[in-house]
Amino acid sequence: MNCANPDCQTPSVDLSTGVLRLLELEVPPEERVVRSDGGFPVCSVPTRYFWLCPACSSYLKVRRWTLDGVILERRTMATMSDRKDESLPFTHPRSATKLPAARKTA
Repeated sequence: MNCANPDCQTPSVDLSTGVLRLLELEVPPEERVVRSDGGFPVCSVPTRYFWLCPACSSYLKVRRWTLDGVILERRTMATMSDRKDESLPFTHPRSATKLPAARKTA
């Protein structure tokens, strides 16, 4: 997987750095429903992961995935300093550091 920024294309070595997002392809509602003979209609939309390297994720965020491609958006000064938006850095559960148990001293 490479960085979603077409000007960068840095290959991913560790996906726990940068920003990893899972997006649904934006298609018209009438194209979302796949009918099954004799069964209930099923909603089916393609999904795909997009990754921004740490350098690009500092000033860009992945906004949408359309038939024309992925849409990146510049971060505003507010989202650069306050990263409470939906593009939070991805951390794999296995990469979380486990702290040693506290010891009681006498």
